[in-house]
Amino acid sequence: MIEALLAGLSPASAARVAGVHRSTVSRWISQGGEFHRLLRQEQGKRLRDTKREARSIAAEAANVVARAIRCGDVRAAITVLRALGVFEAPGEFASPTAVNVEADPAQTLE
Repeated sequence: MIEALLAGLSPASAARVAGVHRSTVSRWISQGGEFHRLLRQEQGKRLRDTKREARSIAAEAANVVARAIRCGDVRAAITVLRALGVFEAPGEFASPTAVNVEADPAQTLE
């Protein structure tokens, strides 16, 4: 039943899958007992796993973009500069104080 809820089924649909009445599932979720604890625990685990995967993908994406820029991809370079707020429009640059070059981009995923 927890898997069904985590997969996005409504409590009523998850109840049908498990063969119990929907009010039973709603009660289990709202009353905070063992079922509720296990559901929240699994949701937390999946969220942590998703964040870890997102960080990994972000690191890979940054490596691809860096490689493209090193190979002379001007479009990639301009896209990165615009995203950082350094390059606002052709021929214009943002003020140096508008950009925090010390920020760790991986922290934005947390």
